[in-house]
Amino acid sequence: MKRVLLLIFLLIFAYKTNAQSFPGDVTISPQAGVSLSTYFTSKSGFDPRIASTGGIIIEYYFTRVWSLRSGFIYDQMGVRDNLGYTQKLDYVTVPINANWHFGNRNNFYLNFGPAVSLLLDGRAENDQGDIIVLTDDTGAKFQEYDLGVTLGIGYKFYIDRKTQLFLDYQGFGSIWNIVENLPYDVRNSRNAFNIGVVFTMDPMKGFRRR
Repeated sequence: MKRVLLLIFLLIFAYKTNAQSFPGDVTISPQAGVSLSTYFTSKSGFDPRIASTGGIIIEYYFTRVWSLRSGFIYDQMGVRDNLGYTQKLDYVTVPINANWHFGNRNNFYLNFGPAVSLLLDGRAENDQGDIIVLTDDTGAKFQEYDLGVTLGIGYKFYIDRKTQLFLDYQGFGSIWNIVENLPYDVRNSRNAFNIGVVFTMDPMKGFRRR
């Protein structure tokens, strides 16, 4: 009986160990979620904009606990102003983050680092469908890109040795002014809550089967 229990314990331990990521692993993670964005500014009268977000995250593991996290995220930022318009600033964001994996089987992760956001479209729209092109129809000049810092935390649920489901929070904050020709600074702030799937692959062999 003791030998049977010992064998079961060893099998469970081996599965938990193999389920973790290894140095050299590359993961690809499609994700989707909801974001709440606003402005860091001295001017009042703004409410958060609620929008969808999505993208692809790519990671390279240097060790079992440290990885480089990047990818492409479609970010819908902006605010709801006191004139009844929703200011919509749509970006593609590229994070360049360190990612620390910790906890039992390294299920938890904490990522941090810089990110660059490229402006795709800038407009304001009210409930009647009236549209103002922020980059053309106003005196304010929006920067074509934004630079900020990101911080996120998440949890992975292991489905099998090469697939995990994850939930996470990702925050972004600008470090410089995104609008010129205004008497005050405007900086983006975004909080996103995501769900996605992690697929582990070997750069030389394709999807890994351990």
